[in-house]
Amino acid sequence: MKKLYKSFKEISNKYSSIENLFENEKHIFAHTHFKKKNETLYEHIHKVKEYFLTIVEVNNLEFIIDNIIFEISGDKTQLGEYLKVMFLQSIIFHDFGKVNPNFQVDRR
Repeated sequence: MKKLYKSFKEISNKYSSIENLFENEKHIFAHTHFKKKNETLYEHIHKVKEYFLTIVEVNNLEFIIDNIIFEISGDKTQLGEYLKVMFLQSIIFHDFGKVNPNFQVDRR
């Protein structure tokens, strides 16, 4: 089957990611541990994105995900592209709640 939509890598390179909002926020943590280096939210979101891109590539998931999106959007290419962007952003966005001050107090 022909390529239906931009790849996740292309999408990742083209669109500004939520991770960029936290690049300079060294005081917002995703994970803390008394034996390991604390992981900032920026570092964590960046790793999640990179792991996702690797998993997609290693397991040839691009084709499968594209076909699922095509089943939903049909011939509406613009809708399919939008859904694919939202798919990637939802993976990256899942940790956004960690900016909550109550969560941050709990991390420290």
